[in-house]
Amino acid sequence: MLQIKAYYSAAIRGPAGDAATQESMNANLEKASNQASLLQRLFGEILTIYCPHQHDRLIQILWKHRQVTTESILQADLQIQNDCDMTIVNNSIPGSGVDLEIQNALNIPHPIYVIGDTITDSDILMLATGIQQLIMSKYENS
Repeated sequence: MLQIKAYYSAAIRGPAGDAATQESMNANLEKASNQASLLQRLFGEILTIYCPHQHDRLIQILWKHRQVTTESILQADLQIQNDCDMTIVNNSIPGSGVDLEIQNALNIPHPIYVIGDTITDSDILMLATGIQQLIMSKYENS
């Protein structure tokens, strides 16, 4: 079965950047993780979503022990994004990481699908159409 890999992009620190509070980051992490999980349930096995927010506990531990930098985290995320077929962006909160991930998707290039905090029927249709096009393209090239 052909699968489509999606990279999920949403702000963690947001416009506050390094000054973001742990409370605001936790709220952003939870919101993004929940939304990525919902999308995964909606599309099932045909779509595999990598959501950095769902792996942040590890990053926070490494960060606390000064074993990673913001730059090294972002570079690792971009490397993972490069292995994906598409990028899903929640643009409800601006952030420099999201901007970098959008620019990276444009450079790869692969499709970018922008959604908000609430997943609408239009979002689902847009994503389903995009997934179908990617599957057709993969099928033709296999």
